[in-house]
Amino acid sequence: MARPHLPKPPAPTTEPADARARDGAPPGNGPAAPSSTQHQPSSPSRVWKGETDEALAERASRGDGEAFEILVDRYQRVIFNLTLRMTGNWEDARELTQDVFVRTWRGLSGFDARLRFFSWIYRIAIHDCLNHRRRAGRQQALEGEPETRAPGPEGRLESLELETEVHEALGRLPEGDRQLLVLRHFLDHSYEEIAEVLRIPAKTVKSRLFAARQRLRAEFERRGLKP
Repeated sequence: MARPHLPKPPAPTTEPADARARDGAPPGNGPAAPSSTQHQPSSPSRVWKGETDEALAERASRGDGEAFEILVDRYQRVIFNLTLRMTGNWEDARELTQDVFVRTWRGLSGFDARLRFFSWIYRIAIHDCLNHRRRAGRQQALEGEPETRAPGPEGRLESLELETEVHEALGRLPEGDRQLLVLRHFLDHSYEEIAEVLRIPAKTVKSRLFAARQRLRAEFERRGLKP
């Protein structure tokens, strides 16, 4: 079976994913991990870009690399933006985005197509970001130095300083606050969608978001930024 090609993540964007699809929990086994090898299907299988994420995921779980490439195309921007907002580091976000798609590919054998794909892949991304931050925190404690941040291609823009301040302000918040704020205000998801991703009631999302906004506003004021 040919392996799907994973393109490099694009520049960050606040656009939400075009697709709205289904969820489940990724097990450890699945098809072979994707590589940078260009996909050349051994047996032709027609994949329509109009298919739902769930239908594509079901195809990919049977080893259809072309279907998985379409999922990557649909989700690479939003997953990159999610990981960038969660980590505040351009290069880390690129690596994490690749890791998320590798884990997604490997876990597709356990995907339940009756559920929504977008919340399933979001959970993988959030889980990977949390693990990354824990590892980075332990490394920083050992070295006694703050984590260095590599500037991205947009580093020449005048807005970089403000963007960095926003990332750092988010980074000072509890993990739960950051997840809620990123999903709602940077990725434009509804309360119901956030509730599905985080597996909490929509009313809880609203109340926690209110508290998270208050803490972010206080952090902005501490930094001399306008909320």
